[in-house]
Amino acid sequence: MYKSDIITILTKLAKERKFFWSEADFQFALAWKIHLLYPKADIRLERPQKISISRNLAYVDIWVELDGKAYPIELKYKTRFYKAKDANGDEIKIKTHSAQDTGRHGYLKDIERIEHYRAINGFERDFAIMLTNDQHYYDKEKKRHDKEKERAETNDANFLIHEGATVKGGKTLTWKNPQEWTKKYPDITLCNDYSIHWEKYNSCDDGNGDFMYTITEIIQSQSK
Repeated sequence: MYKSDIITILTKLAKERKFFWSEADFQFALAWKIHLLYPKADIRLERPQKISISRNLAYVDIWVELDGKAYPIELKYKTRFYKAKDANGDEIKIKTHSAQDTGRHGYLKDIERIEHYRAINGFERDFAIMLTNDQHYYDKEKKRHDKEKERAETNDANFLIHEGATVKGGKTLTWKNPQEWTKKYPDITLCNDYSIHWEKYNSCDDGNGDFMYTITEIIQSQSK
Protein backbone atom coordinates (compact mmCIF):
# COMPACT_ATOMS: atom_id res chain seq x y z
CA MET A 1 0.00 0.00 0.00
CA TYR A 2 1.13 3.50 -0.88
CA LYS A 3 -0.13 6.97 -0.04
CA SER A 4 -1.94 6.98 -3.40
CA ASP A 5 -3.82 3.85 -2.30
CA ILE A 6 -4.93 5.55 0.92
CA ILE A 7 -6.15 8.54 -1.12
CA THR A 8 -8.14 6.20 -3.37
CA ILE A 9 -9.69 4.49 -0.34
CA LEU A 10 -10.69 7.83 1.22
CA THR A 11 -12.11 9.04 -2.11
CA LYS A 12 -14.32 5.97 -2.35
CA LEU A 13 -15.31 6.24 1.30
CA ALA A 14 -16.32 9.90 0.85
CA LYS A 15 -18.94 8.84 -1.69
CA GLU A 16 -20.62 6.70 0.97
CA ARG A 17 -19.92 8.59 4.19
CA LYS A 18 -19.94 12.39 4.10
CA PHE A 19 -18.66 12.56 7.66
CA PHE A 20 -18.62 10.51 10.86
CA TRP A 21 -20.17 10.44 14.31
CA SER A 22 -16.81 10.17 16.02
CA GLU A 23 -13.22 9.12 15.57
CA ALA A 24 -14.21 5.55 16.39
CA ASP A 25 -16.86 5.68 13.65
CA PHE A 26 -14.23 6.98 11.20
CA GLN A 27 -11.81 4.27 12.31
CA PHE A 28 -14.28 1.45 11.74
CA ALA A 29 -15.55 2.85 8.41
CA LEU A 30 -12.03 3.22 7.03
CA ALA A 31 -11.00 -0.23 8.21
CA TRP A 32 -14.11 -1.76 6.62
CA LYS A 33 -13.48 0.01 3.33
CA ILE A 34 -9.89 -1.30 3.32
CA HIS A 35 -11.28 -4.78 3.96
CA LEU A 36 -13.67 -4.48 1.00
CA LEU A 37 -10.99 -3.20 -1.36
CA TYR A 38 -8.27 -5.57 -0.10
CA PRO A 39 -10.15 -8.75 0.91
CA LYS A 40 -6.88 -10.65 1.43
CA ALA A 41 -5.63 -8.15 3.99
CA ASP A 42 -5.59 -9.03 7.68
CA ILE A 43 -6.96 -6.00 9.56
CA ARG A 44 -6.93 -5.30 13.29
CA LEU A 45 -8.22 -2.33 15.29
CA GLU A 46 -6.37 -1.05 18.37
CA ARG A 47 -3.61 -3.61 17.96
CA PRO A 48 -1.02 -3.33 20.78
CA GLN A 49 2.45 -2.49 19.57
CA LYS A 50 5.63 -2.03 21.56
CA ILE A 51 7.26 1.32 20.83
CA SER A 52 10.64 0.57 22.36
CA ILE A 53 12.23 -1.76 24.87
CA SER A 54 11.81 0.71 27.72
CA ARG A 55 8.32 2.00 26.94
CA ASN A 56 4.82 0.61 27.34
CA LEU A 57 2.59 -0.63 24.58
CA ALA A 58 0.80 1.74 22.24
CA TYR A 59 -2.36 0.81 20.37
CA VAL A 60 -2.39 1.20 16.59
CA ASP A 61 -5.71 2.54 15.29
CA ILE A 62 -5.75 0.35 12.17
CA TRP A 63 -3.24 -2.42 11.55
CA VAL A 64 -3.14 -3.79 8.00
CA GLU A 65 -1.10 -6.82 6.93
CA LEU A 66 -1.02 -7.51 3.21
CA ASP A 67 1.27 -9.80 1.24
CA GLY A 68 3.47 -10.34 4.26
CA LYS A 69 3.96 -6.63 4.98
CA ALA A 70 2.53 -4.47 7.76
CA TYR A 71 1.00 -1.01 7.37
CA PRO A 72 0.08 0.68 10.67
CA ILE A 73 -2.35 3.61 10.34
CA GLU A 74 -2.95 6.25 13.01
CA LEU A 75 -6.04 8.50 12.83
CA LYS A 76 -7.18 11.85 14.13
CA TYR A 77 -10.73 13.19 13.64
CA LYS A 78 -11.06 16.79 14.85
CA THR A 79 -14.30 18.65 14.27
CA ARG A 80 -16.26 21.82 14.78
CA PHE A 81 -20.02 21.64 15.29
CA TYR A 82 -21.88 20.47 12.22
CA LYS A 83 -25.09 18.58 11.53
CA ALA A 84 -26.48 17.04 8.38
CA LYS A 85 -28.21 13.91 7.20
CA ASP A 86 -26.17 10.89 6.18
CA ALA A 87 -26.86 8.57 3.25
CA ASN A 88 -29.50 6.72 5.28
CA GLY A 89 -31.36 9.91 6.14
CA ASP A 90 -30.25 9.90 9.78
CA GLU A 91 -29.28 13.28 11.16
CA ILE A 92 -25.77 13.28 12.52
CA LYS A 93 -24.50 15.97 14.85
CA ILE A 94 -20.82 16.34 15.59
CA LYS A 95 -19.41 18.49 18.35
CA THR A 96 -16.73 21.14 18.43
CA HIS A 97 -13.48 19.80 19.82
CA SER A 98 -11.69 23.19 19.91
CA ALA A 99 -8.21 22.95 21.53
CA GLN A 100 -6.56 23.01 18.12
CA ASP A 101 -3.17 23.40 19.78
CA THR A 102 -3.31 19.99 21.43
CA GLY A 103 -4.95 18.58 18.29
CA ARG A 104 -1.94 19.61 16.21
CA HIS A 105 0.39 18.25 18.86
CA GLY A 106 -1.49 14.95 18.87
CA TYR A 107 -1.16 14.51 15.12
CA LEU A 108 2.60 15.11 15.20
CA LYS A 109 2.86 12.81 18.22
CA ASP A 110 1.27 10.08 16.08
CA ILE A 111 4.01 10.61 13.49
CA GLU A 112 6.70 10.45 16.15
CA ARG A 113 5.22 7.21 17.49
CA ILE A 114 5.09 5.73 14.00
CA GLU A 115 8.76 6.55 13.49
CA HIS A 116 9.46 4.52 16.62
CA TYR A 117 7.41 1.63 15.22
CA ARG A 118 9.51 1.71 12.09
CA ALA A 119 12.84 1.98 13.88
CA ILE A 120 12.11 -1.12 15.93
CA ASN A 121 10.16 -3.32 13.54
CA GLY A 122 11.09 -2.17 10.05
CA PHE A 123 7.53 -1.99 8.74
CA GLU A 124 7.04 -1.51 5.04
CA ARG A 125 5.14 1.79 5.17
CA ASP A 126 3.09 3.67 7.74
CA PHE A 127 0.49 6.44 7.66
CA ALA A 128 -0.85 9.17 9.92
CA ILE A 129 -4.18 10.68 8.82
CA MET A 130 -6.15 13.65 10.09
CA LEU A 131 -9.69 14.40 8.92
CA THR A 132 -11.27 17.68 10.02
CA ASN A 133 -13.80 20.35 9.11
CA ASP A 134 -12.08 22.87 11.40
CA GLN A 135 -10.33 25.46 9.26
CA HIS A 136 -7.94 26.33 12.08
CA TYR A 137 -6.02 23.17 11.21
CA TYR A 138 -5.63 23.52 7.46
CA ASP A 139 -6.13 27.22 6.60
CA LYS A 140 -3.02 29.30 7.30
CA GLU A 141 -4.97 32.55 7.02
CA LYS A 142 -7.71 31.57 9.47
CA LYS A 143 -7.60 34.03 12.35
CA ARG A 144 -8.56 33.58 15.97
CA HIS A 145 -10.52 36.39 17.52
CA ASP A 146 -9.85 36.52 21.22
CA LYS A 147 -6.57 37.11 23.04
CA GLU A 148 -6.56 33.78 24.83
CA LYS A 149 -6.77 31.87 21.56
CA GLU A 150 -4.15 34.11 19.97
CA ARG A 151 -1.76 33.26 22.80
CA ALA A 152 -2.53 29.58 22.34
CA GLU A 153 -1.75 29.85 18.64
CA THR A 154 1.62 31.41 19.44
CA ASN A 155 2.28 28.73 22.01
CA ASP A 156 1.89 25.92 19.46
CA ALA A 157 3.86 27.64 16.68
CA ASN A 158 6.20 24.63 16.40
CA PHE A 159 3.25 22.28 15.82
CA LEU A 160 1.46 24.04 12.94
CA ILE A 161 0.15 21.71 10.21
CA HIS A 162 -1.69 24.08 7.87
CA GLU A 163 -1.53 23.73 4.08
CA GLY A 164 2.05 24.10 2.86
CA ALA A 165 3.65 23.83 6.30
CA THR A 166 6.89 21.90 6.74
CA VAL A 167 7.49 20.21 10.06
CA LYS A 168 11.20 19.91 10.69
CA GLY A 169 12.84 16.74 11.90
CA GLY A 170 16.10 16.42 13.75
CA LYS A 171 15.15 18.93 16.44
CA THR A 172 12.89 19.00 19.45
CA LEU A 173 9.51 20.63 18.92
CA THR A 174 8.46 22.45 22.08
CA TRP A 175 5.72 24.72 23.34
CA LYS A 176 6.76 28.36 22.96
CA ASN A 177 5.38 29.33 26.37
CA PRO A 178 5.23 26.15 28.47
CA GLN A 179 2.55 26.11 31.15
CA GLU A 180 1.46 23.64 33.75
CA TRP A 181 -1.09 22.01 31.42
CA THR A 182 1.48 21.50 28.64
CA LYS A 183 3.23 18.88 30.79
CA LYS A 184 0.51 16.51 29.63
CA TYR A 185 1.72 17.05 26.05
CA PRO A 186 5.47 16.38 26.00
CA ASP A 187 8.00 17.65 23.49
CA ILE A 188 8.19 15.92 20.11
CA THR A 189 11.31 14.92 18.19
CA LEU A 190 10.85 13.72 14.62
CA CYS A 191 13.54 11.98 12.59
CA ASN A 192 12.53 13.58 9.29
CA ASP A 193 11.00 16.64 7.66
CA TYR A 194 7.36 16.36 6.62
CA SER A 195 5.53 18.60 4.17
CA ILE A 196 1.85 19.00 4.94
CA HIS A 197 -0.72 18.97 2.14
CA TRP A 198 -4.49 18.89 2.56
CA GLU A 199 -7.04 17.33 0.21
CA LYS A 200 -10.81 17.83 0.15
CA TYR A 201 -12.81 14.96 1.59
CA ASN A 202 -16.33 16.38 1.37
CA SER A 203 -18.17 19.68 1.32
CA CYS A 204 -20.03 21.22 4.23
CA ASP A 205 -23.13 23.21 3.35
CA ASP A 206 -22.88 25.76 6.18
CA GLY A 207 -20.14 27.85 4.57
CA ASN A 208 -17.70 27.44 7.45
CA GLY A 209 -15.17 25.16 5.87
CA ASP A 210 -15.15 21.74 4.23
CA PHE A 211 -13.97 18.38 5.49
CA MET A 212 -10.29 18.11 4.55
CA TYR A 213 -7.70 15.43 5.21
CA THR A 214 -3.94 15.23 5.34
CA ILE A 215 -1.88 12.06 5.09
CA THR A 216 1.70 11.72 6.29
CA GLU A 217 3.52 8.71 4.89
CA ILE A 218 6.51 7.28 6.73
CA ILE A 219 8.55 4.92 4.60
CA GLN A 220 11.22 2.41 5.61
CA SER A 221 14.28 4.40 4.52
CA GLN A 222 13.17 7.52 6.42
CA SER A 223 13.45 6.02 9.87
CA LYS A 224 17.02 4.77 9.59
